[in-house]
Amino acid sequence: MAAAKKQPAAHPLGKPSSTSQSSRKTKSSWRKNISLPPSIDTPPSTAPPAPHTLTNAQLFTEDRSADRTSANAILGVGLHRKKKGSGGLKSLEVLKNRSDVPAVPGRARTSGISKATKNQLRRIAQRPVLGGQEDGGAAGVKEAVKEAEFDMWDQQQQQGGEKGEEEWIEDPRRVQAKAPRTMTNINPSDPLTLARSLPALPTPHPGTSYNPTASDHASLLQLAYTSELSKEQKEREAAEFKTYLQKGRKEARDQALEAFPEEEGGKKRKRSSSFSKEGEQERVNQTLVKMMGMDSLPRAEGEELEEEDGGQEESDEEDRVYEIKRKTKAQRARALRAKEEVPAARKQARLAKAELYTLPSLRKKYNAALRARTEAALKIRAKREEQIRLKGLEGLRVGRNRVGEVSSRTEVQLEEDLAEGLRGVKTEGNLFRDRFQSFQARALAETGSNRYPVQKQGRTGKRGQKEFEIPSYRHFK
Repeated sequence: MAAAKKQPAAHPLGKPSSTSQSSRKTKSSWRKNISLPPSIDTPPSTAPPAPHTLTNAQLFTEDRSADRTSANAILGVGLHRKKKGSGGLKSLEVLKNRSDVPAVPGRARTSGISKATKNQLRRIAQRPVLGGQEDGGAAGVKEAVKEAEFDMWDQQQQQGGEKGEEEWIEDPRRVQAKAPRTMTNINPSDPLTLARSLPALPTPHPGTSYNPTASDHASLLQLAYTSELSKEQKEREAAEFKTYLQKGRKEARDQALEAFPEEEGGKKRKRSSSFSKEGEQERVNQTLVKMMGMDSLPRAEGEELEEEDGGQEESDEEDRVYEIKRKTKAQRARALRAKEEVPAARKQARLAKAELYTLPSLRKKYNAALRARTEAALKIRAKREEQIRLKGLEGLRVGRNRVGEVSSRTEVQLEEDLAEGLRGVKTEGNLFRDRFQSFQARALAETGSNRYPVQKQGRTGKRGQKEFEIPSYRHFK
């Protein structure tokens, strides 16, 4: 029997040994010259051990984890979980995992502003220029700032005190805004306080129920009938007033046209000489002459006075001879009235002196009238407060607008429209409208008229319309 071929020794570092061989060009040469180490030649066994060699504890395991979980769920006992955040902050964990080697410092970059520009800006800001000057260096803090006893930006401090010489300088401190009276007034008799004490949801009329009694439904119908009559009366009065205004405008227009009538052809007649510029100037001149101490207006340059036919030459004022004329009838009547006014004034003085003795009785009458007016005003105020306490500001005028009625109070249904049960009740009403009307009645929202978008004043018709050419890619289909 031939002796076995001696295997080469394994390399101490695990390097496979290489035998002398001609080549490994072919598969057969690979198979022929292959060399396996002893560890690979005899691999360790991975088969499990025989069962008869193991103990019962190694072969069998009693798993009771499911029973423990079910018992905890039934008893309500939860497992103790780890509290959130007990492991520390995430930021500290990230910083802990970072390297302790400091980063390479970056190169300092310039701000992009030259030194000359900085000095110029300091001059503009009234600061000393940095450099070799007598007062060189940065400006120090003044002693007044160090020893300041108040903070100028503190709003809580009082802003009183005497103003100095420079009182024209505006105080930079903000003035605390005062809350409006409507937010700070807590007078229980104030209309706003009474209105805001109402509940958010108004109490509806009993007749608005889906199954009201006959008396409640009849009272609701009567209330709706009365409100509709009042609305119709107001509309009729507004229409009559509008007709009256239109009639007055028409009469005024006709009177204006009668002052300047037109000819048959439609052309206006030319103004007469009395309405010409010369006639108007003459009337103004005469009016100014009649006024006290005013001279007549001078005539325009180049204007010559027309001489009357057969006129005489004007003589100087010194050569005129004034004749003494008798008083006219009006002058005599004026003098007679002045003479009669003297005894009438004396009589009036005697009557006034006699009335002084009636002062106690007049004072009693005045006090009685004042009490009557005060009681009437208190009654009106109490009635208004009671109305506000029941319905809020509903129907009252606030500013230039009037608070509308809450429509949910008087929603009327006819007898044939009433439902026999809850299943037959129709869905109707507007919750948002009722809520907003309640806000207005409780003085929580401002009352205003409906505002519609106002078109820009311009041309009307086709000339006022703008045309836009829509591109073809915007014609979606």
